[in-house]
Amino acid sequence: MPSKVREKFEDIKDKAFELALIPVEFVLNPLALHYLKKMHIRREIAKDVLISSDWTILSLKPSIKIEKRFQEIILNIEDYEGNVPSSVDDGFEENEPDLSKVILQDGTVLNPQVQIMSRDGNKYDLEFGYRVKTVGFKSKFGELPKDKKYIQIRIRCDRPFLCKKVIWHDYTLK
Repeated sequence: MPSKVREKFEDIKDKAFELALIPVEFVLNPLALHYLKKMHIRREIAKDVLISSDWTILSLKPSIKIEKRFQEIILNIEDYEGNVPSSVDDGFEENEPDLSKVILQDGTVLNPQVQIMSRDGNKYDLEFGYRVKTVGFKSKFGELPKDKKYIQIRIRCDRPFLCKKVIWHDYTLK
């Protein structure tokens, strides 16, 4: 088969395959979205908050009650692009970023502290959970008590930074 005919045939075959998937996508997309919505609750708590060495207190109105198995506070930090290796397959090289630190584009190292406070005044320290494009903080001792309502998120850092978003994420994995 000549190459132009073969290319045309491959193009038609690809388009036919895409068309055949439309009914499947029409049915599966709403189901997948419904399932994902049931697994994850995300609530934006604040935008454009300056974090300093003093506790920044973010009130939760209405208060938050835990509904899922895992909870985390997500910080979207200005000028933070994530500390990820250039290639997962290559592993870490000498010049790869340090995944144990939050390093801004200008080289500034941040060590934020995050707490969540329940209505009865108990404060729960959270620890780094991950650092990719955002920074996540999770409970140190597993799950936070589910029978409490949470009224504040408290954040501070030895170096000031702008937090573009603070998000509460309550989720269950499969």
